[in-house]
Amino acid sequence: MLGLDYIRKNADHVRECAQHKGENPAVVDEVLRVDEAWRAAQTEAESRREQQNRLSKEFGKTRDEALLPSMRELAASVKERMAAADELKGELDRLLLLVPNVYDPSVPLGETEDDNVVIRHWGDKPQFAFEPRPHHELAVALGMLDLERAARVSGARFAFREYANEGAIANDGDHTCLRPNAGVVDIDQRCIGRRWPQHPAVQHLRQFEIMNETWPAENLVR
Repeated sequence: MLGLDYIRKNADHVRECAQHKGENPAVVDEVLRVDEAWRAAQTEAESRREQQNRLSKEFGKTRDEALLPSMRELAASVKERMAAADELKGELDRLLLLVPNVYDPSVPLGETEDDNVVIRHWGDKPQFAFEPRPHHELAVALGMLDLERAARVSGARFAFREYANEGAIANDGDHTCLRPNAGVVDIDQRCIGRRWPQHPAVQHLRQFEIMNETWPAENLVR
């Protein structure tokens, strides 16, 4: 995720990179708009808090009850402006997640993977007497990945890792467990460490982690 200060100082470059990556560059303008409103709300809240502090000090010296209405009004105003600033900050953080990262100037522009440029080759390319198969086909053929079931669960370009039938599930992460003839799927903590009887129909699958909007912002990269 790009830093807010970087976007402020390099807005044109960030827009250009977003456009070249097929993203909507208008999100940069929205970030700058909300950023300006957030800083204005903060400044106003801090200004009114200073007024509130001055009146509080004056009241502490004079005990002039005529100051109380103004003090209460300023206190409510500070609370209101800080709430508005917090709301704007939440919206700003959400928008920052939508801004794609910039790319290195040496990266060639393109619309598909066919536009990639090979920079160099190294080593001797092996020669085979047969047509080599890609890794995902080999993994499926060897019973290491289940692409078809994963696609039904999470969509294309996703996979389940398959494990040999050992009658138990390792306690090392989130798993999906399929029990024979049970017609149900247990996911995550409900099946971790649970043992099933040895059965050739039992299949153990592990789901790869999926990042979504609930993950910490520092882990999200576009």
